[in-house]
Amino acid sequence: MEEELESLWKGFTLTDQEKKGFEVTKTEVETVAGEKKFCLQLLVVAEKQVNKEAFRTTMSKLWSPEGWIQFKEMGINKFLMEFEMEQDKKKVLQGHPWTFDRFLVCMEDVDWSAPPNEASFSQESFWIQIHNMPLGSMNTEIGSQIGASIGEIMEIDSDTSGCAW
Repeated sequence: MEEELESLWKGFTLTDQEKKGFEVTKTEVETVAGEKKFCLQLLVVAEKQVNKEAFRTTMSKLWSPEGWIQFKEMGINKFLMEFEMEQDKKKVLQGHPWTFDRFLVCMEDVDWSAPPNEASFSQESFWIQIHNMPLGSMNTEIGSQIGASIGEIMEIDSDTSGCAW
């Protein structure tokens, strides 16, 4: 069978029309990116395939957008999500991390110049809360030190004077 395939492959040729090819310009890619600017790529980190309809329904209800949301399956547990309104996309990003069926939902902005399978989903933000700290340690400065030892700090929940209790 392998020899037969090899023989067939040797006889394979392209027509003149097929040889021409074409080139997609950077401008064309940027045009699509400009039209689809309220999009996110999602990955549900699960060992099993999630029910895509249940995922779509559940997350739409959780996020309760003012506009529409479209989900497009991009692979196993991977989705491309388009929001009608920028404020809905911002609301979803500000509320993360999200989970579905106790599985983490990772989110990334879409890189329109790269194939979907190149999305890394290598970082996700988490709220960290520490209990039973001395009151004198509950401030922005100590919070910054603790946060920096864990990773990148996005925000510390404190008042204008730096007090966090």
